Formats: sequence, C-alpha cells, structure tokens
Amino acid sequence: MYYRVTRYNFNSSKYDALMAQTDGVKGELRAISGLAFVHVCRTGDDEGMVIAQYDSQASADAAHQQTLAILGGMAQFMTSAPQQQMGEVIWRTDDLTPSAVPNKKTLLSAIREKDLLMPADLGGFYQPSNAVYLGKRRVVKS
Repeated sequence: MYYRVTRYNFNSSKYDALMAQTDGVKGELRAISGLAFVHVCRTGDDEGMVIAQYDSQASADAAHQQTLAILGGMAQFMTSAPQQQMGEVIWRTDDLTPSAVPNKKTLLSAIREKDLLMPADLGGFYQPSNAVYLGKRRVVKS
C-alpha cells in the first residue's frame, strides 16, 4: 500500500464551487488503475488535505500525470502551490485478521463456535417461522 498526501490552501469564498468541481471528477478518479480511494479533509477555513491510497508506488507513479490532468481544474480555487508527501505503509492497525493475530478469533467464528448462528444450508436467517434451532445441525419443524 502506498499513500500520497497533498496539503493545499484555497479561497474559502469559493468553497462550494470547489466542492462542486471535486464532485464532478469523482468518476474519473475512480477509474484510475491502482487507486483504492481518495479522501479530502478540510483542515482549516482555507486549508485542505487530500489522502490517496494506491496499491503500490508503481501505480501511484503511473497515475501521477493522469491525476494532474483530472485535478488541473482545481487550480482556479487554490491560493498556494500544493505540498505533497508520499510513502509506503510500514505499520497499520487494521490488519487484525485471525492469521495476523495468533489465538484471536473473529466475531463470526466466536458466534458459530457458541452455536449462536445456524448455517445458511439449514435455513440460516431465512428459516421458516415454524422451525426451532436446537444447536449444531439440529432443526425441528412443527
């Protein structure tokens, strides 16, 4: 995973027009290969920050000219040159999968283990109203 963070200043009296312009290019940004997401944060009255996540540095580098072309229309709202920082992810908190954390279970596996969830092939959430679930693979219909 690779991030590009861009800080910028804009004319706050043109905020609504800036956001309309941004909404207008959403589809073009979504079409960029390797781009996972773009988040825009307002960090002050006339300051903003763009956080873009790519699957790799190669994807970010390959998309750079395309991104500049798409966002070129934003220059009319800017009051300073954007400042960019880029980097590879080296640590994260959202990698807590069962394989990444020894002896940890997902909520779903814990629910299944306690027999609180019936598998879909036995009716699951769509079981008939006259069915009673008695535990692992035991269903009684009246």
